[in-house]
Amino acid sequence: DEAHPPFHCQRRGLSGGGQGCQRYRTDRPAGRPAGVSVTARLKLTPAVVVTRLVKRFDALIAVDDVSFQVATGSTTALLGGNGAGKTTTLSILLGLLTPTSGSVTVLGCDMLRHRYRVLGAMNFSSPYVDLPRRLTVAENLKVYGRLYGIRDLRDRIHELAGELDLGSFLDRPTGSLSTGQRTRVTLAKAMLNRPRLLLLD
Repeated sequence: DEAHPPFHCQRRGLSGGGQGCQRYRTDRPAGRPAGVSVTARLKLTPAVVVTRLVKRFDALIAVDDVSFQVATGSTTALLGGNGAGKTTTLSILLGLLTPTSGSVTVLGCDMLRHRYRVLGAMNFSSPYVDLPRRLTVAENLKVYGRLYGIRDLRDRIHELAGELDLGSFLDRPTGSLSTGQRTRVTLAKAMLNRPRLLLLD
């Protein structure tokens, strides 16, 4: 579709990976010295593997044969104009939408069959998804922290308030904040569970 060209994937340090729900590999790859640490070996397995992803809404093709990988510990950007399918792809990565065809593996698990095994290790932030405006910032973070099952929630909120400079408005209603302040709050919400995979729209 010339009006909505497909997005492009810009990333660093990509590598190959496997299918299905599996443990990150800890065996020594061929050609690697025996002294390589377990942490270094774990990073060889991609955090995300998307293969020939297609999503159709009736006659509309929102995502058309997209493949990419995201290396563990890397930052990846999906680039494209409005209608290119970026948000649809993120929704599939989160398990909110089912693809028409193709496969998606996140943190070693097939998202079509075993997404609940990895959802607790993921999180998401978007300016299009608002938090309850009548609750204070602290109340919002407490609600989501309890939903995520965060231990030592008060300490975690204090930690994030310091890192993201939320302290001056923790007790203010979220609806009274500026756009930039609300963005920081939604980011704090997304980081409450220390996600291994953080998706930003």
